[in-house]
Amino acid sequence: MKRMMMLVVLGGLWMGSALADEVVQGKIEQALQLVGMESHFVELQGTLVRGLNQRRYEGVSSGAVSYAELESLIKKNFAPQLLNSQLAERLVDHYDANRFDMLLSSLQSDQIQGVRLRVEQAAAEDNLEQLRAYASGYKEAPLSQQKSYIIDGLDRASAGNELYAGVQALATLTMLRLQEVQDGIAPQFEEALLLQQLYSEYLESGRYTTEMIYRSALGELTPEQLQLSLRIYRSTVVQWFLGLAVENLTLVAADQREQLLTEVSEALKSPSS
Repeated sequence: MKRMMMLVVLGGLWMGSALADEVVQGKIEQALQLVGMESHFVELQGTLVRGLNQRRYEGVSSGAVSYAELESLIKKNFAPQLLNSQLAERLVDHYDANRFDMLLSSLQSDQIQGVRLRVEQAAAEDNLEQLRAYASGYKEAPLSQQKSYIIDGLDRASAGNELYAGVQALATLTMLRLQEVQDGIAPQFEEALLLQQLYSEYLESGRYTTEMIYRSALGELTPEQLQLSLRIYRSTVVQWFLGLAVENLTLVAADQREQLLTEVSEALKSPSS
């Protein structure tokens, strides 16, 4: 009887711990969504699919694995919700209830959500023509120096250009590694060095793009509204969380890249391929 009672108690403790972990991860996933990380995962998946389609349109052979199968594997392994969940799992050890209460309160504010939603809409693929039109006419109708200064600060505080460069670098690296696996050759480069080089190049080349995205998205807001949003973005708790998210994004993408390459390798060995 005592042993059974002990097992019941231990079982209850385990279930309570599992439930607590689930609640913690749920809060972290919510914070990632509110800060806009899932939209960057959407862009990562989309960039990979577009890169694959570009090869198809150029007549590059997909080898033994069809383009349709490759696209399916990419969409599965780089599903935005999956990446968001895996990133949240990596951040569980950094969870602190009081800090996250402050974080969620900040991220749920109209100031941050207003900026995030406007920027995501401006950067959306179906808004590309409008963005180009805005950029081409910007010299004739620029924003005031005050607004431009604050908006550039929001770009930096929200890691806009850094996340753009990171996504593009990770996508390029993934496509290069995928081609090596399809060709049956060993890796031709040192991943860490190449990723840093790609990141630096995209950071520079993407600066103008993210500048136009942020200015077109936020130009209608008043300087006072922009300044308040910038103040919240620059708060210690938001910068702490953004730093963790950006730092671990590369690790999550690396895990999924290896999973993708493993599944492509297995498909190449399959008699049905």
